[in-house]
Amino acid sequence: MSGGVEAPSTENQGDAEDEKVMLVHRAKVVEEIITSEFSYVNDLKTLVKHYLKPSKEDSILTDEEVTSIFSNVEFLLGFNEELYRSLRKALGHIGGQSPSETEGTKGGARLGDVFIKLGDFLKMYTVYCNNHTKALENIVKCQQKNQKFAKLLERNSALPECKGLALKDYTIKPVQRLCKYPLLFRELLKFTPISHPDHEVLKLTLAKVQQIADHVNKIAAQQDNFIKMLEVANRLTSYEGNIVETDRRYIREGIFLKSSASPDNLDKFSLATERIVILFSDMILFGKLKKKKQIQVRSIIPLHYVKANDIPDNPSIF
Repeated sequence: MSGGVEAPSTENQGDAEDEKVMLVHRAKVVEEIITSEFSYVNDLKTLVKHYLKPSKEDSILTDEEVTSIFSNVEFLLGFNEELYRSLRKALGHIGGQSPSETEGTKGGARLGDVFIKLGDFLKMYTVYCNNHTKALENIVKCQQKNQKFAKLLERNSALPECKGLALKDYTIKPVQRLCKYPLLFRELLKFTPISHPDHEVLKLTLAKVQQIADHVNKIAAQQDNFIKMLEVANRLTSYEGNIVETDRRYIREGIFLKSSASPDNLDKFSLATERIVILFSDMILFGKLKKKKQIQVRSIIPLHYVKANDIPDNPSIF
């Protein structure tokens, strides 16, 4: 019929359906970004309220010690509070609407604009992350020499608001959050149609966030090693030395049999005793396992004194 409305082609109908499915998935990613940001801001508030402020206001730590442990976390809290408010505003969060509702009724929110506008402030995370390994080391030192600080950490770990997490668990939160942003925005871009007003700016956002996160990931690898050494140090008994060093790397550990047999008669293990051996980048620690995975240090040998010889394969020989 002339002058009538032309029906959409089957191909166009399929494209419309695909886009509709994408927007459903996008709304779920938006929901995750908002809810996880809210949770993260609350974690920062807990860190500041229960750890930083008492340490500072009650003179439990010196100003220098406070800075060495908490760095610029108060700035990060202020930034992420503003980021959370801006994300909600971009979504039109009024009257209790959910992201899925605002995504559908407002033609899609432009979250990329929020991060492009505030993204440069994310660089302040590098200040925090660069200091984090040192912060973990200073937590241990202050806890060992400062009884008031040790009691604060013990008391807070029992508070419901702290959810059973230790101070070190809260100080790692900013590092984890920054590394999470590229994953979230990669998913968001994946489910954002090319025709969506957020698509192009999201590509710019992802590139900016990824660049900062790549730098932090390198630092995070160093911190994982530091935390592993910290775990080993907390298991040691009858040892007054310092296992935790910034230039030392944890390699691996295992249980072995120490034998008094001679090299010419390796099959005689009547005098063999079980030992835990921990290899670091600069030394080997030999210890005896005690109750609750505690380790009684028996000896530590610097690697420059160690000579390795090949012997026939035997899983019980170290």
